[in-house]
Amino acid sequence: MATASSAERGPAEHRRALSVVAGSPTTKVVYDKGSVHHDGYTDLFREAEEKSRRWGVQMGPAFADPTGDVAGSAYDALPTIGRALDSREFSVWDSLEIRLHCAEIHLSIFANRHHWRGPCVLTIGDVEVDGQREYGTAYPQLRQEMRGERRGTSETYPCHVWLTFADMHVVDVTFFPYRYYDSVPNPWQWSRYVLCSDPRHTLAADIPLRYVPMLVGLNAVEALIA
Repeated sequence: MATASSAERGPAEHRRALSVVAGSPTTKVVYDKGSVHHDGYTDLFREAEEKSRRWGVQMGPAFADPTGDVAGSAYDALPTIGRALDSREFSVWDSLEIRLHCAEIHLSIFANRHHWRGPCVLTIGDVEVDGQREYGTAYPQLRQEMRGERRGTSETYPCHVWLTFADMHVVDVTFFPYRYYDSVPNPWQWSRYVLCSDPRHTLAADIPLRYVPMLVGLNAVEALIA
């Protein structure tokens, strides 16, 4: 797999640590404030739901605040999501192309949600890496993108898409191969580079990611790629 510039990929120490990421769920990770999951995600998600309602976005099934283990959680869905990724002939291999097609790729995975138990929703927003926003997502940009006002421009795609499950954990199938492209071997198996915030899933302990949801729902994602 071709490499992109190191300036686009973050500090070298992160690339070395992230090179060991794999899909096996057998190793537990102790999460700290710099990890993929954070205590404030649920509040941000509720705010994104409210913003989506004000924008008239149809969001799909509502989530109840879970307690304890949740049937059909993000972790439960990982094997099915991995198989779906590995069985598809995605024609997206370049880092920038993965970034530009993240909505379509997650929409394709979302279409297979009947294969796992429990609801999930498509989520639009930004990702902080070491405290810095990766996409610089803002609501005016999202509004323009959903209205098609940015089509045909040379401006970088202004947001990211992932799945949020009922247990408020994230599954993201594109961020790692986009952001840490030079840590992915060639040939590669896409399912090994799916990020999940559930601590039962193996992740490099120092992935400094924080997900910031801004809009929720199928309609919003469909408007992005229309």
